[in-house]
Amino acid sequence: MPIEVVEVRGPDDPRLDALLEGRRAVDAWLDPGDPEPHTCSYTVDVNSSMRARPVLLGHPGPGTKQFSLQAGFTAPSTPRRIWWFATEDELSATMPGDGHEMEPAAGRYRREFDALVPGWCYGFAWQW
Repeated sequence: MPIEVVEVRGPDDPRLDALLEGRRAVDAWLDPGDPEPHTCSYTVDVNSSMRARPVLLGHPGPGTKQFSLQAGFTAPSTPRRIWWFATEDELSATMPGDGHEMEPAAGRYRREFDALVPGWCYGFAWQW
């Protein structure tokens, strides 16, 4: 299934925002009401000497049933602490949540979010 990048903010905007649209076939747009689930995945590799803002978050769109997130860090830029969040706003996401701290598996962090609440943001935050 082809995925098309419709819009990207940048280069003066520090966020990476991309609007993706997908089609099953040439004239068949994806629809949340379709009986079969859709899977969409993408990878962002960052190779920079500048430290990133310590948050990785997503706002799953309407009809999204599950949201999975995976992140990896390489030395010397590894976080001191990392936690996952599911919250109404980005400000709450930066506060460590009780019991939400994560341990890496093979150098990567992974979390699957189910029972998504429309309008909430989901992701990881960390301390360098």
